[in-house]
Amino acid sequence: MLGQAMGLEQPQEPEEGRLPPAGAPWLPAAINGTLVAVVFALPVPPALLAPVPILIAWRRYGRRIGLATAMVALLSVSLLQGVLMALSASGADIPATGWQGLGAFLVLVLAPALSLGVALERTDTAAAALTAVAVGYLGLLAVGVLLVELLTTGEDLLDRVGKWVGEVLDVAIASGREAARGDVEIMEAIGTLESRRDWYQRWATRLMPALVASSAVVSLWVNVLYARWFTGPRDEQDDLCRWQLPMWVTYVFMVCAALVVFQVGPLAGFLPRWDPVLVVGANGLLLLGTLYWLQGAALANFYFFRLRVGPITRMVGVGLQAILMVRPVTSAMYAAAGMAEAWFDLRKLGIPVDDDNGVER
Repeated sequence: MLGQAMGLEQPQEPEEGRLPPAGAPWLPAAINGTLVAVVFALPVPPALLAPVPILIAWRRYGRRIGLATAMVALLSVSLLQGVLMALSASGADIPATGWQGLGAFLVLVLAPALSLGVALERTDTAAAALTAVAVGYLGLLAVGVLLVELLTTGEDLLDRVGKWVGEVLDVAIASGREAARGDVEIMEAIGTLESRRDWYQRWATRLMPALVASSAVVSLWVNVLYARWFTGPRDEQDDLCRWQLPMWVTYVFMVCAALVVFQVGPLAGFLPRWDPVLVVGANGLLLLGTLYWLQGAALANFYFFRLRVGPITRMVGVGLQAILMVRPVTSAMYAAAGMAEAWFDLRKLGIPVDDDNGVER
């Protein structure tokens, strides 16, 4: 009474009937599944993050909601492709990929999302899940390419890939000339690309297996990384910054480097030139170089996220790393750091390290 007289109301517990209604269990699947279709409709590279909403729903709400999210995403993409095909058929100036777009969604989004969802659920760490999914996914891609090559008749697969690479180079040259607008440096770069077009086309075709495999591995890694930003790790040991390549990968890298050096390097005269050996070695160097690049990124962030800095500084540091990663000269430093880690164990993973809270791990 005294409190009421002085104008001080005591807080009251909300009544049962006034509580907001519980959300429908299917609502996360509907929202996240629709978001998958929206992200997939974006241009590359943002479209590569389309599996992230499925992984988030799977991790937060369980396998049932994760699978429901994937089904909603499939229906949404199918509906969107159908609408685009109908508008394109009616004469509207709207590109429609049709069945090709749906097939790309199945291969590039749905299959990785479901594989990662199951693997992250059944493995102890995200690194183990990524390893299992990457090996299985690349194996299935290789089998699919072989089946397509065996079942289709007509032009050889390498010839089709070569023509596609040539078309991409022609578009890049034409777009570069339009964008240059008198810039001398850009015009010189475009001239160099045009003069060596055939060489770029030939080697881009030869390196296509490693390019596809490297892109798939990086895409899987980035999707798991983004999903964990929203869901968090499972425990202290579930840290992608602790991921490390086994030592036998280093020996394979050395063999691939030797194959290339003995074919086109300073030791080329010791062995006869044989293009298949050179192609195998070059593909191995490219794929393993990508893995070492990821290990270098893990090494850099292993120490960066343990610095005692504020959130703003961390955001600036992450943004600076993103800039360094996309610039060829500075991006090579990550691969060099990953190779150094293989020999010198720079992270000392077997030794406890203080994190930013002063807790030993």
